[in-house]
Amino acid sequence: MAESIEHKQLVLKAKDWILENLIDESKYFIFTDIDRRINYDRPIRVLNGYQPDIVCKGHKSSELIIVEAKTISDIDNEHSIYQYRSYYKTCDINSGRCYLIFSVPFTYGPRIKNVLKNNNIIKTDKIEIIVLEF
Repeated sequence: MAESIEHKQLVLKAKDWILENLIDESKYFIFTDIDRRINYDRPIRVLNGYQPDIVCKGHKSSELIIVEAKTISDIDNEHSIYQYRSYYKTCDINSGRCYLIFSVPFTYGPRIKNVLKNNNIIKTDKIEIIVLEF
């Protein structure tokens, strides 16, 4: 299924935010198939075969970043909830620190936070949950 322009923009904005606020690009493998301006590989599939919009993996560490962008129409549908659970479980079994980042339209942060809470997708000592609104 082709991604919408809105979805692509949410992915690009999340990638830019990560590079500005979270990681040094020279120390991570970055996988995304949205940004054709830079030659990134497609993201790896995680548990249950889902493919996040962005995956960042430390060169010399087991730190993992999984990013999923969601438009208004798919924040809380069944498929998305299965994705969230799969990404969370992937972070849970990873040996290092993980960031699970969601990029959503402006003002929809509370909605996705509620979906995550209702599905027991919560911050732990090694999993940081970040919701970005653009």
